[in-house]
Amino acid sequence: MDTRYHPTAVISAIIVLGLYKVVNPWICNTFVVGYGKLSRTEQLELNLSVTSSIHAVIATVVSVYCLLFDEVLAQDPVWGDSFLAKHMIALCLGYLTTDIIIILVNFKNVLSPEIFILHHVASVYAYFYVVTYGALPYFATFRLWAELSTPFVNYRRYLEVQHYDKASTLYFVNGILLAATFFTARIGSLPFYYYTIYTVYGTPGYIRLGHIQFVLWSSCLLLDALNIYWFAKIVRGALKVLSKRSVRQNGSIASKAA
Repeated sequence: MDTRYHPTAVISAIIVLGLYKVVNPWICNTFVVGYGKLSRTEQLELNLSVTSSIHAVIATVVSVYCLLFDEVLAQDPVWGDSFLAKHMIALCLGYLTTDIIIILVNFKNVLSPEIFILHHVASVYAYFYVVTYGALPYFATFRLWAELSTPFVNYRRYLEVQHYDKASTLYFVNGILLAATFFTARIGSLPFYYYTIYTVYGTPGYIRLGHIQFVLWSSCLLLDALNIYWFAKIVRGALKVLSKRSVRQNGSIASKAA
Protein backbone atom coordinates (compact mmCIF):
# COMPACT_ATOMS: atom_id res chain seq x y z
CA MET A 1 0.00 0.00 0.00
CA ASP A 2 1.29 3.46 -0.99
CA THR A 3 -0.02 6.47 0.95
CA ARG A 4 2.17 9.14 -0.69
CA TYR A 5 -0.69 10.51 -2.75
CA HIS A 6 -3.43 10.40 -0.10
CA PRO A 7 -2.69 13.93 1.21
CA THR A 8 -3.33 15.29 -2.29
CA ALA A 9 -6.76 13.63 -2.31
CA VAL A 10 -7.59 15.03 1.15
CA ILE A 11 -6.47 18.56 0.25
CA SER A 12 -8.43 18.35 -3.00
CA ALA A 13 -11.57 17.30 -1.12
CA ILE A 14 -11.23 20.22 1.32
CA ILE A 15 -10.70 22.72 -1.51
CA VAL A 16 -13.74 21.42 -3.38
CA LEU A 17 -15.86 21.79 -0.24
CA GLY A 18 -14.58 25.37 0.19
CA LEU A 19 -15.46 26.19 -3.44
CA TYR A 20 -18.94 24.75 -2.97
CA LYS A 21 -19.67 26.63 0.27
CA VAL A 22 -17.94 29.97 -0.32
CA VAL A 23 -16.41 30.68 -3.73
CA ASN A 24 -18.96 29.23 -6.16
CA PRO A 25 -22.01 31.03 -4.66
CA TRP A 26 -20.12 34.33 -4.97
CA ILE A 27 -19.18 33.59 -8.60
CA CYS A 28 -22.74 32.63 -9.46
CA ASN A 29 -24.25 35.67 -7.73
CA THR A 30 -21.80 37.90 -9.58
CA PHE A 31 -22.05 36.48 -13.11
CA VAL A 32 -25.44 34.74 -13.34
CA VAL A 33 -28.37 37.08 -13.91
CA GLY A 34 -31.15 36.44 -11.40
CA TYR A 35 -29.22 33.73 -9.55
CA GLY A 36 -30.97 34.49 -6.27
CA LYS A 37 -34.36 33.92 -7.88
CA LEU A 38 -33.52 30.53 -9.38
CA SER A 39 -34.83 27.31 -7.90
CA ARG A 40 -32.66 25.42 -5.44
CA THR A 41 -32.02 22.78 -8.10
CA GLU A 42 -30.82 25.37 -10.63
CA GLN A 43 -28.63 27.13 -8.07
CA LEU A 44 -27.07 23.84 -7.04
CA GLU A 45 -26.40 22.82 -10.64
CA LEU A 46 -24.65 26.09 -11.42
CA ASN A 47 -22.68 25.92 -8.18
CA LEU A 48 -21.43 22.41 -8.90
CA SER A 49 -20.73 23.24 -12.54
CA VAL A 50 -18.14 25.83 -11.50
CA THR A 51 -16.04 23.25 -9.66
CA SER A 52 -16.74 20.69 -12.36
CA SER A 53 -15.40 23.01 -15.06
CA ILE A 54 -12.27 23.93 -13.07
CA HIS A 55 -11.58 20.25 -12.44
CA ALA A 56 -12.22 19.40 -16.09
CA VAL A 57 -9.75 21.97 -17.42
CA ILE A 58 -6.99 20.88 -15.03
CA ALA A 59 -7.63 17.17 -15.60
CA THR A 60 -7.69 17.53 -19.39
CA VAL A 61 -4.47 19.56 -19.61
CA VAL A 62 -2.51 17.35 -17.22
CA SER A 63 -3.78 14.05 -18.61
CA VAL A 64 -3.07 15.00 -22.23
CA TYR A 65 0.42 16.15 -21.24
CA CYS A 66 1.07 12.86 -19.41
CA LEU A 67 -0.25 10.74 -22.26
CA LEU A 68 1.92 12.54 -24.79
CA PHE A 69 5.14 13.17 -22.88
CA ASP A 70 5.33 10.99 -19.75
CA GLU A 71 7.84 8.26 -20.60
CA VAL A 72 7.15 6.36 -17.38
CA LEU A 73 3.52 5.81 -18.37
CA ALA A 74 4.46 4.93 -21.93
CA GLN A 75 6.99 2.31 -20.83
CA ASP A 76 4.74 0.66 -18.24
CA PRO A 77 1.00 1.41 -18.60
CA VAL A 78 0.10 -1.03 -15.83
CA TRP A 79 2.51 -0.11 -13.00
CA GLY A 80 4.38 3.01 -14.15
CA ASP A 81 5.01 5.26 -11.14
CA SER A 82 4.31 8.64 -12.71
CA PHE A 83 4.51 11.37 -10.06
CA LEU A 84 2.40 13.87 -12.02
CA ALA A 85 -0.24 11.41 -13.22
CA LYS A 86 -0.81 9.92 -9.77
CA HIS A 87 -1.09 13.34 -8.13
CA MET A 88 -3.64 14.30 -10.77
CA ILE A 89 -5.62 11.12 -10.15
CA ALA A 90 -5.47 11.76 -6.39
CA LEU A 91 -6.81 15.27 -6.99
CA CYS A 92 -9.68 13.78 -8.98
CA LEU A 93 -10.31 11.23 -6.25
CA GLY A 94 -10.74 14.01 -3.70
CA TYR A 95 -12.99 16.02 -6.02
CA LEU A 96 -15.26 13.09 -6.85
CA THR A 97 -15.54 11.96 -3.24
CA THR A 98 -16.67 15.41 -2.09
CA ASP A 99 -19.02 15.71 -5.06
CA ILE A 100 -20.67 12.40 -4.09
CA ILE A 101 -21.22 13.69 -0.55
CA ILE A 102 -22.69 16.97 -1.84
CA ILE A 103 -25.04 15.09 -4.17
CA LEU A 104 -26.18 12.77 -1.37
CA VAL A 105 -26.83 15.70 0.98
CA ASN A 106 -28.81 17.51 -1.74
CA PHE A 107 -30.27 14.36 -3.31
CA LYS A 108 -33.77 15.77 -3.87
CA ASN A 109 -32.42 18.87 -5.59
CA VAL A 110 -30.13 17.13 -8.09
CA LEU A 111 -31.33 16.13 -11.55
CA SER A 112 -30.80 12.38 -12.14
CA PRO A 113 -28.66 11.95 -8.99
CA GLU A 114 -28.51 8.17 -9.39
CA ILE A 115 -26.69 8.45 -12.72
CA PHE A 116 -24.08 10.86 -11.36
CA ILE A 117 -23.51 8.79 -8.22
CA LEU A 118 -23.08 5.68 -10.37
CA HIS A 119 -20.53 7.48 -12.55
CA HIS A 120 -18.64 8.94 -9.60
CA VAL A 121 -18.56 5.70 -7.60
CA ALA A 122 -17.19 3.77 -10.59
CA SER A 123 -14.47 6.39 -11.02
CA VAL A 124 -13.60 6.56 -7.31
CA TYR A 125 -13.47 2.77 -7.19
CA ALA A 126 -10.86 2.68 -9.96
CA TYR A 127 -8.88 5.77 -8.88
CA PHE A 128 -8.53 4.44 -5.32
CA TYR A 129 -6.55 1.48 -6.62
CA VAL A 130 -4.33 3.75 -8.71
CA VAL A 131 -3.55 6.07 -5.81
CA THR A 132 -3.25 3.40 -3.10
CA TYR A 133 -1.75 0.42 -4.94
CA GLY A 134 -0.09 2.11 -7.92
CA ALA A 135 -2.00 0.01 -10.45
CA LEU A 136 -3.20 1.09 -13.91
CA PRO A 137 -1.97 4.71 -13.95
CA TYR A 138 -1.95 4.97 -17.75
CA PHE A 139 -5.52 3.77 -18.08
CA ALA A 140 -6.79 6.08 -15.36
CA THR A 141 -4.96 9.00 -16.98
CA PHE A 142 -6.45 8.13 -20.35
CA ARG A 143 -9.90 8.26 -18.75
CA LEU A 144 -9.26 11.74 -17.42
CA TRP A 145 -8.95 13.40 -20.81
CA ALA A 146 -12.64 12.55 -21.28
CA GLU A 147 -13.19 15.71 -19.21
CA LEU A 148 -12.47 17.67 -22.40
CA SER A 149 -16.22 17.88 -23.06
CA THR A 150 -17.31 18.81 -19.52
CA PRO A 151 -17.05 22.63 -19.77
CA PHE A 152 -19.36 22.56 -22.79
CA VAL A 153 -21.85 20.37 -20.91
CA ASN A 154 -21.82 22.86 -18.04
CA TYR A 155 -22.09 25.87 -20.33
CA ARG A 156 -25.14 24.35 -22.01
CA ARG A 157 -26.83 24.12 -18.63
CA TYR A 158 -25.94 27.77 -17.98
CA LEU A 159 -27.57 28.75 -21.27
CA GLU A 160 -30.68 26.77 -20.35
CA VAL A 161 -30.97 28.42 -16.93
CA GLN A 162 -30.48 31.85 -18.52
CA HIS A 163 -33.27 31.00 -21.01
CA TYR A 164 -31.21 31.36 -24.16
CA ASP A 165 -33.05 30.47 -27.35
CA LYS A 166 -32.06 26.92 -28.29
CA ALA A 167 -31.98 27.97 -31.93
CA SER A 168 -29.52 30.82 -31.22
CA THR A 169 -26.02 30.85 -32.69
CA LEU A 170 -24.39 30.66 -29.24
CA TYR A 171 -26.42 27.61 -28.29
CA PHE A 172 -25.71 26.04 -31.68
CA VAL A 173 -21.93 26.58 -31.54
CA ASN A 174 -21.70 25.26 -27.98
CA GLY A 175 -23.74 22.23 -29.02
CA ILE A 176 -21.39 21.47 -31.91
CA LEU A 177 -18.34 21.78 -29.66
CA LEU A 178 -20.01 19.62 -27.02
CA ALA A 179 -20.87 16.86 -29.47
CA ALA A 180 -17.42 16.97 -31.11
CA THR A 181 -15.41 16.90 -27.88
CA PHE A 182 -17.66 14.31 -26.24
CA PHE A 183 -17.37 11.98 -29.21
CA THR A 184 -13.62 12.48 -29.57
CA ALA A 185 -12.71 12.01 -25.92
CA ARG A 186 -15.33 9.53 -24.74
CA ILE A 187 -16.48 7.51 -27.75
CA GLY A 188 -14.05 7.76 -30.65
CA SER A 189 -11.03 7.06 -28.43
CA LEU A 190 -12.42 3.75 -27.13
CA PRO A 191 -10.92 1.50 -29.84
CA PHE A 192 -7.42 2.76 -29.05
CA TYR A 193 -8.07 2.46 -25.30
CA TYR A 194 -9.16 -1.16 -25.51
CA TYR A 195 -6.36 -1.92 -27.96
CA THR A 196 -3.91 -0.69 -25.33
CA ILE A 197 -5.49 -3.04 -22.80
CA TYR A 198 -5.09 -5.83 -25.35
CA THR A 199 -1.37 -5.08 -25.71
CA VAL A 200 -0.75 -5.60 -21.98
CA TYR A 201 -3.21 -8.46 -21.49
CA GLY A 202 -1.42 -11.59 -20.29
CA THR A 203 1.87 -9.82 -19.60
CA PRO A 204 3.61 -10.30 -16.22
CA GLY A 205 2.50 -6.82 -15.16
CA TYR A 206 -1.11 -7.56 -16.04
CA ILE A 207 -1.06 -10.93 -14.27
CA ARG A 208 0.40 -9.23 -11.20
CA LEU A 209 -2.80 -7.17 -10.95
CA GLY A 210 -4.69 -10.15 -9.59
CA HIS A 211 -8.20 -9.12 -8.57
CA ILE A 212 -7.50 -5.54 -9.74
CA GLN A 213 -8.11 -6.86 -13.25
CA PHE A 214 -11.78 -6.86 -12.28
CA VAL A 215 -11.49 -3.20 -11.26
CA LEU A 216 -10.16 -2.34 -14.71
CA TRP A 217 -12.89 -4.13 -16.63
CA SER A 218 -15.87 -3.37 -14.41
CA SER A 219 -15.20 0.37 -14.10
CA CYS A 220 -14.40 0.71 -17.82
CA LEU A 221 -17.50 -1.08 -19.04
CA LEU A 222 -19.78 0.84 -16.68
CA LEU A 223 -18.31 4.23 -17.57
CA ASP A 224 -18.44 3.46 -21.28
CA ALA A 225 -22.08 2.39 -21.02
CA LEU A 226 -22.89 5.71 -19.33
CA ASN A 227 -20.94 7.67 -21.95
CA ILE A 228 -22.77 5.94 -24.79
CA TYR A 229 -26.08 6.69 -23.06
CA TRP A 230 -25.15 10.37 -22.63
CA PHE A 231 -23.87 10.66 -26.19
CA ALA A 232 -27.16 9.32 -27.52
CA LYS A 233 -28.94 12.06 -25.56
CA ILE A 234 -26.53 14.68 -26.94
CA VAL A 235 -27.20 13.53 -30.51
CA ARG A 236 -30.97 13.66 -29.98
CA GLY A 237 -30.67 17.15 -28.52
CA ALA A 238 -28.45 18.29 -31.40
CA LEU A 239 -30.95 17.02 -33.95
CA LYS A 240 -33.74 18.98 -32.23
CA VAL A 241 -31.67 22.17 -32.28
CA LEU A 242 -30.80 21.68 -35.95
CA SER A 243 -34.45 21.12 -36.74
CA LYS A 244 -35.46 24.34 -34.98
CA ARG A 245 -32.75 26.32 -36.77
CA SER A 246 -33.80 24.86 -40.10
CA VAL A 247 -37.45 25.77 -39.52
CA ARG A 248 -36.50 29.29 -38.46
CA GLN A 249 -34.17 29.83 -41.43
CA ASN A 250 -36.77 28.50 -43.89
CA GLY A 251 -39.35 30.78 -42.33
CA SER A 252 -37.04 33.75 -42.65
CA ILE A 253 -36.36 32.97 -46.31
CA ALA A 254 -40.06 32.57 -47.00
CA SER A 255 -40.82 35.90 -45.34
CA LYS A 256 -38.19 37.69 -47.42
CA ALA A 257 -39.46 36.06 -50.60
CA ALA A 258 -42.98 37.20 -49.82
